[in-house]
Formats: sequence, structure tokens, C-alpha cells
Amino acid sequence: MRNKTLAESTSMAEYLAHRQKIAELRTQETQLAGLIESKRSEIGEANSRIPDISHLTEQRQDLLADLALGKTSTEEVAALDREIASKTAEYDQIVAEAKRIKDVAEHAISGLNRRLDGIQKEIAALSDVELNQRIVRAVLQDHAESLGEEYIKAANQTAALYMRLMALSGLLQNQGQRNGIAAHCSGAFEIPSFNLDACRPYEIKTWPGNLFLAQILPVAKYQQATEAEREILSAAGLDSF
Repeated sequence: MRNKTLAESTSMAEYLAHRQKIAELRTQETQLAGLIESKRSEIGEANSRIPDISHLTEQRQDLLADLALGKTSTEEVAALDREIASKTAEYDQIVAEAKRIKDVAEHAISGLNRRLDGIQKEIAALSDVELNQRIVRAVLQDHAESLGEEYIKAANQTAALYMRLMALSGLLQNQGQRNGIAAHCSGAFEIPSFNLDACRPYEIKTWPGNLFLAQILPVAKYQQATEAEREILSAAGLDSF
């Protein structure tokens, strides 16, 4: 069965889903903040439509002063009062509409703010450092386990090739090559293990943390490797060694 790739792993799927959830919540956060600002703008626009009629009071005061001085008539005062009444009625309608818009907008803002607060709390929870470290650790651990499986295969191949080359080194010495082909430190050759589920079953039971230690191999192992190489060479036609 084919091993899952890192992109196919459950941990990566969880990581991507986690990031996607945060991204979606941040989009909602932006949308809600925009709606709240829009509702505040509605209130501002409604208030901006309320006319300033304070000058009408001063105008009436001045006209009444003129009336007292005999410079105007009661008819003109009555005409101004009718104008003031009309503009005041219009003013009251605009104020009432602005209040209605404000009440609706403020209630909407309160509801939107509660939802925004909930989303921001959820974002904060999902952005928790320890939570994110745990999720990332899971991805890294899965990746390490996958590499550990490859490492075990390579280690086994390397150990097998080491034994074959050591066997050939001995055969070359038998044929007069003084030092063979083995390096002076070949006897200290080792392959370390890693703290991974993929590696632990292959560790040397008496030497935990190691997959291969040349210095503890019995002579019989080298003899077996030498005989195996003799058979390969003989099968190829070499018979004088």
C-alpha cells in the first residue's frame, strides 16, 4: 500500500482546516466591522439632514421688536408665525425620521457588536499559541515519521552495503592488498536511530538509539558476508580467489 504523502496526512488536513477557519472568521470580522460602520454612517447622514431653524426664533424676536417700535404690522408677524409653524412641522418630521433611523441603526449595531465580539473571541481561541504549536507539531511529527520510514530503508541498504564492502576488503587483503579498501575507522561505523515510531522497532535491543553498530557485530556476521560475496563472484565466473 502506498504511504500517504504529507499533503494527504490527517495532521496537514487539520492544519489547513484550522487556518481556513481563522481566515473565514477574519473575513466575517471585516464584514461585520464594515456593517457597523455603515450603520453609524446612516445615523450621521440622518442627523445631517436635520435643518437648523434656530434663526427663525431670532427673526421673530426682531420682528416683534419692530412691531413694538411701530416699524411693522401684526400681519407680518402672523405671516412669519405661519412660516415658522410650517418649517417647525417639517423640522419635527425630519427629526422624527432621524430618530427612527438612529434607533434602528443603534439596535442593529448592538446586535452586530455582539456577533463581532463572539467572532473575535473565537479567533483569539483559535490563535492561541499553544494550540497552534500543537497543530504544527503534529504536522512535523507526521513528516518526521514519513522520513523515518525512508531512513530505515536507507539504513538497511547502507548496513548491507557496508558488510559487502567489508567482505570485499577482506578478500582484497587475501589477494595481497595490504590494507584492503576499509577506512581506518570502518570498525566504528554506526547508524543512529531517531525517537520515532518508524525507527524504534529496528533499534538494537541491547543498544537502544542505534540501528547498526559495526563494533559489536560478531565475527560470524563478517564471515557470512564474505561467503555471500564469494558466491556472487563465483557465479559471475571468478574462481581463483
